[in-house]
Amino acid sequence: MRKINKFILKTAKDKIDFKVWSATDICQKWWTYMKPLMETNPDDSPVSRNFKEVFYLE
Repeated sequence: MRKINKFILKTAKDKIDFKVWSATDICQKWWTYMKPLMETNPDDSPVSRNFKEVFYLE
């Protein structure tokens, strides 16, 4: 089976904004629903990695 890398970008003003968003019921349900399709942490949150910026357009 071929491994396919996927990514999603969620911008947050700060870490508190992300914590509030990630604690919502809909976010928790989405993580549980997507768990079979992605790498997850023990709390079902997606594993995240930092990407090296290659270019930036304004």
